[in-house]
Amino acid sequence: MKNATMRRLGGFTLIELLVVVLIIGILAGVAIPQYEVAVKKSRLSANISIVRTLADAEEAYYMANGAYTGLVTQLDVDMPTGCELEGGAGDNGFVRTSNGVVLDLLGIAGDTGAYVQAQLPDGDAYIVYRQYLQNSSYPSERHCIGNAKVCKSMGGTLLRGSTYQLP
Repeated sequence: MKNATMRRLGGFTLIELLVVVLIIGILAGVAIPQYEVAVKKSRLSANISIVRTLADAEEAYYMANGAYTGLVTQLDVDMPTGCELEGGAGDNGFVRTSNGVVLDLLGIAGDTGAYVQAQLPDGDAYIVYRQYLQNSSYPSERHCIGNAKVCKSMGGTLLRGSTYQLP
């Protein structure tokens, strides 16, 4: 009699509820890492236009002066609201954006030449978006360095180590 009453009420058994909770847990375990990659990619991508603007300003400065500059104040560019020089009032070529990304105005990497880059903190390391300038070993190439999942999600193809070339 009790079983007939339970069937009529249409309740769920403990096993059914445990299966549903298990499925939700598995879906969350897959979705959370993908969400973290999407957030990092979004934060880095938000600064790509700033990096391109700085790279274009560096190229214009090079055309006028015959050399690149590492000083933001010497470029004809307005930084977006919320960007601050990393060294406070001093211009050391580093700018911190409102979302915590550090822009390195003029990096020189040994034999690869000059570039402008954005560095996004990623735990103990960084995810780097790098735009090489015309007078470098990789003229106008764009590289993503660091987190392989983020770099691949941006369409990168592996060059070497943790460096990906972006389309």
